[in-house]
Amino acid sequence: MNRADFFLTLCKWLACAAVADWLLGRTFMRAAIHIPKPPPILALYEILGVVSQFAFVLTSVLALSALGVLVWQQRGKWHGALSFVLSVLVLASLVFVVIPPLEWWSVVYHLFVLAAIAFIGAQAQQSHTLRVWLVPAFAVACSELYVLSAAFNNASGMDAGFFNLLWFNLGELFVAASGIVLWWFLARRRATRRINFLALAPALIFIAAFLANPSMTGVMAIWSTGLSLYLPWVIYSLSIWGACVTFLVYLRADVRVSIALVLFAAGGFAPQLSAHAFLSLLGLWLLAVSQSTVEQSASHASDARIVPLAQT
Repeated sequence: MNRADFFLTLCKWLACAAVADWLLGRTFMRAAIHIPKPPPILALYEILGVVSQFAFVLTSVLALSALGVLVWQQRGKWHGALSFVLSVLVLASLVFVVIPPLEWWSVVYHLFVLAAIAFIGAQAQQSHTLRVWLVPAFAVACSELYVLSAAFNNASGMDAGFFNLLWFNLGELFVAASGIVLWWFLARRRATRRINFLALAPALIFIAAFLANPSMTGVMAIWSTGLSLYLPWVIYSLSIWGACVTFLVYLRADVRVSIALVLFAAGGFAPQLSAHAFLSLLGLWLLAVSQSTVEQSASHASDARIVPLAQT
């Protein structure tokens, strides 16, 4: 197994652990707060709590490991700039487990996350995947700017509530657009009728939940994904459907795209924990180096030039 295959295998296991952490720890466990708990249900609830905690620990370890492998693989590119930035993030996350970060340290940390996004964007440009990569990257960047703005407010004592709201709303808009954009560029021409039909299920579940109880659906969305659902529900429904179509299409065409989508979903919007932020960074990297995004970007280009394939 070469280094690229090892990294991809690590990301597959990370995606599985991240989904367990997301669905158990941040969705089912929180939804079950409102359910009456007789002794059998309470015992099951406690077991799920232990499993979700294990899933989070495993997610954190695998995310740090995947970033460590990426640091080693990219150490010779751009004079080691991306490796340096990711190394700082990994080491800082480990140190912050033992030593709580000072207020300005948090600001610097989030600036390094933004720098990592920029360097991954340079890889996307080099791999000719920038067209597909940009909208999810804007979503992650706005998410990080929202967290950075809050950290800066705490450190400086200034009130920048306007910018907090701006970055949050703009980021959620890009999140909602990402599923539609990825479907348009990547899956629209490849999806079969069967895949289009299967992808309706998650979207229909969301529609039914939202129309039945918009308030509770909004609360669950905040708990599970960090989204406020301030946009019309039709946009979220189309985004969910488009993302699911893309996920199903690329399970066989190029699993890196599917893993990236899982990591984006499991990481959530405006994550407060570094492990979840790392999921988004790894998702952006997988999308940037995906072979299929190169092919689709080339097919949508205005000229007929031959685009070199991405090297991973």
